[in-house]
Amino acid sequence: MKHFLKVLVQFVHTKTDDDRKALFALLPKHILKHKAFFEKEMFADADQHTFYILTSLFIYWINELEESELDSDEMNLLDELQALFEEIDDDITETEQKKILLATKEIIEKQDSYSIHVKHLTKSEIQSLRESKKDAYHRMMAIS
Repeated sequence: MKHFLKVLVQFVHTKTDDDRKALFALLPKHILKHKAFFEKEMFADADQHTFYILTSLFIYWINELEESELDSDEMNLLDELQALFEEIDDDITETEQKKILLATKEIIEKQDSYSIHVKHLTKSEIQSLRESKKDAYHRMMAIS
């Protein structure tokens, strides 16, 4: 899952098809095997459909990840991404590509905010920590 997210983060920062083509090298080999279908059977000129092919490969990767053990936040992330990527047409415009990249970035950022679990201490827990610190200080001073 971490590798998938790293590639997605790089994906949202791409500006051109050449940038996106470089991402193919980061995909797992077993996912990259599906690229041949798009190049040989679906498109006469696959270079004109890099965005579509890459997001389609992400869908294959998402389907594979969903078979592994994930928490509910990770499953929600994958479901949102899959729904977004499945709406992409093979003749997507640059404006639509930018919208998809922005939406992908927002989904990832939302996941990041869920991933950060902050424990808020109660007043009694804070007081207990202060007392422990004070006790440790007094013991250290007694040894000196």
